[in-house]
Amino acid sequence: MTTLGFSKKDITPDFPVSLAGYLADRPAAGIHDRLYARALAFLAAREKYVLLVLDLLHLDRVCIEKLYQGITRFGLTGENLLVCCTHTHSGFGGIFDNTPLNRAMLPLFGSYNERAVEWVIQKSFEAVEEALQNGVAATVKMRNGVINGLGTNRHDPALPCDRNLFSIEFFRADGKKILPIIFPAIRPC
Repeated sequence: MTTLGFSKKDITPDFPVSLAGYLADRPAAGIHDRLYARALAFLAAREKYVLLVLDLLHLDRVCIEKLYQGITRFGLTGENLLVCCTHTHSGFGGIFDNTPLNRAMLPLFGSYNERAVEWVIQKSFEAVEEALQNGVAATVKMRNGVINGLGTNRHDPALPCDRNLFSIEFFRADGKKILPIIFPAIRPC
């Protein structure tokens, strides 16, 4: 048994944004599905760790650095925070900075949008803060398995693919699932 805190915050922008991953500066025309920041806090007696999952295509080093700098208000450092994205092409862009190294990627990720960056940072901090405050007794279940028909190369499904899967599930004491996490066991397809 361990203590976990969880939060899910809507990060769907309420202002105009470009979509990410379309090789063009394509503005969003509406909302099909909401986007979320999900925070899972591991609350040990002496240490706190947070997993932050964002429904975005990517984050760049500028956003990561802002997150690492800002989490100090919660008594955390960059070593206590793991940030990842779901890699959705239905998410918004504009959060990839426009340094010379990244300029070639702007057509894919949308023109830099400071408002979008601040929006993601603010909503991420709200999710982290809530997760740190609502710890409950929880259990952790880990499994290994094989899955077919998922994660193949969409351009050539015949290409070899590792079908091993590793999953971690977190459950509250009442049995309700908190957050499933699934990883390729060795490498992504």
